[in-house]
Amino acid sequence: VGIAADHAMLGMRVLLTSWNITLAQHLRDSLTDLLVAAESPVATQVETNPTGRVVVQDLGTLVREHARDAEGRPLREPDDRAQLTDWFYHELPEHRPPQPPGGESDVVGIDEAQDLREDWALAVTGLVSRTGRIYAFQDDQQNLFRADAALPELLDVHHELRENFRNTPQIAAFASRFGTVELDCIAPDGPPVRFVPCGADEVIEATRAVADRLQRDENVEDGDLAVIWLFHNPSQHRTEEVVEAYREERRIETNVATFKGLERPVVVLGVDGRVGSKAEDVRRNLYTAATRASTLLVVVTSPMSAETFGFHDLLAGPAGEESP
Repeated sequence: VGIAADHAMLGMRVLLTSWNITLAQHLRDSLTDLLVAAESPVATQVETNPTGRVVVQDLGTLVREHARDAEGRPLREPDDRAQLTDWFYHELPEHRPPQPPGGESDVVGIDEAQDLREDWALAVTGLVSRTGRIYAFQDDQQNLFRADAALPELLDVHHELRENFRNTPQIAAFASRFGTVELDCIAPDGPPVRFVPCGADEVIEATRAVADRLQRDENVEDGDLAVIWLFHNPSQHRTEEVVEAYREERRIETNVATFKGLERPVVVLGVDGRVGSKAEDVRRNLYTAATRASTLLVVVTSPMSAETFGFHDLLAGPAGEESP
């Protein structure tokens, strides 16, 4: 967001994008807020239309809303849900969005760049001018979609950003069981991670109950709370509801993939298992989910899942609570 703001205020054509619809809305709001705080007139130019000068939109929507078939008609998604993934990852990126009047963007910023598969990575390189620059931020440990992003191979300079600005040391320590995360956090100490045991078939209901109790007994506000599960997604096919809830600072209930790239001070995480899930996929989801919390993380899971995923010792410790 800072890079996009700096270049936009210099009069450059900027595209800020991601694969995640909810994150793209957050980036758009954040960029606008930053430009308003800087008292820049460019704040009024932040939009979703690809022909604008400062564009913030997720890649799928950016292309899908303006793509046309050979007859000039709006491109239609396949009716068969089984074909939708192939359509999104392979056919859709072949369609370029309209260019701004001045040509391609001078700067393209990509958040969560590890989500881009090869076809999309190549499409993105076609959105920046020959003298322009791409900034791509990614954490390979959050590659939940197995995208095997090819974008780093197309970029000349790589930097490793190690500072952890989001999590408390307590949350980072838990996340480090599932991935590599910086433990020397910028944030000060916070409360210990809490663990709530429940039956394997009670995780979804128990997670909501724990969240309700936090709001009732500890006055956690809606805008500070996200209730997420590894796989269960009550907002499936209704991503716009999550977008609006996040913008309006309402309580969020969704899965890790939808909430990726975002954060809330308090996260209640339901560790729900899924038949056939690979251990590496579960670890990636746990790492991604845990790092969404900035102040307090509450993990709701069954003892069997805790043992399977390697934190049964924590569930059995003094931080554990009674099942709601």
